[in-house]
Amino acid sequence: MSVRCSTSYNMKARPFVVEDMASWLPPTLCATALWPVFCGFSTYSRNYWVCHRDFDSLDMEIVTKGDLTVYCDGRVAAVLRPGEIGVMPFGSHKLETGPAGRCEKIGIGICGLALRVLVKTMKLDSFFVLHDFLTPEITVLLHRIHDLLKGRKMESVNEISILAYTFLLEVVQKRQTAEYPPELLDCIHFINQNIFQKITLDEMAEHTGCGKTTLSRLFKKHLGTTPLQFLIDKRINYAVNLLESGTVPVKEVASLCGYQNQLYFSNDFRKHTGLSPSQYRGAKR
Repeated sequence: MSVRCSTSYNMKARPFVVEDMASWLPPTLCATALWPVFCGFSTYSRNYWVCHRDFDSLDMEIVTKGDLTVYCDGRVAAVLRPGEIGVMPFGSHKLETGPAGRCEKIGIGICGLALRVLVKTMKLDSFFVLHDFLTPEITVLLHRIHDLLKGRKMESVNEISILAYTFLLEVVQKRQTAEYPPELLDCIHFINQNIFQKITLDEMAEHTGCGKTTLSRLFKKHLGTTPLQFLIDKRINYAVNLLESGTVPVKEVASLCGYQNQLYFSNDFRKHTGLSPSQYRGAKR
């Protein structure tokens, strides 16, 4: 598998561009499901542009300072501002310093045997923008990919491929969340904030300002579950993290996860993991 791309630049402005870009194509690339062709950090000066033609990778650009104008099919598709990501599918596109006259950004391009299938199934086959995308966790993830690419160690190939997939999942999850109705987002936030105490469906409905039937329908439509089952899943996932940490006594985990009855907690935990809380901790030691 090779990576196709024809690239041109504004050569007059290029000397003023600062880049720390990592790129590595390992010998095993032809058998790799997903691979970050490049990942790095750039500072564009005024009037700088770069044009990619016949790009067969998924290009994703995140602005950290200033702004970036993105052209698709010869027309302005968006002006990206700090915290926003632009996802550009296969084909041709142009990146240009935005109206602010300066742009600092993080870019990552992903290719691989599984990419075209994933682009279709994850609905990444058309240009889109996500607001408030950049978080400390995503920044750490991108720095890790960048550093591993620079290291060029064969023992890092699997980790790099997994991190590329993890990043794609972050993009997909953020896009799905952005499309959720405000009532659903409000309820999810309410659950996350109150995971440590007892919550009823009546309280969820009252908090979001919609009826229990409407709320249940929203959860089923967008998340494929019920509000209470979503709450249980969140609590058990949190319990798993507590048990794996090894610092919290098993008897205290239930109350920290909002359970007032140890038996109910153990039953829910066993349904999710196939083990009791004590057995799970023992298996992880």
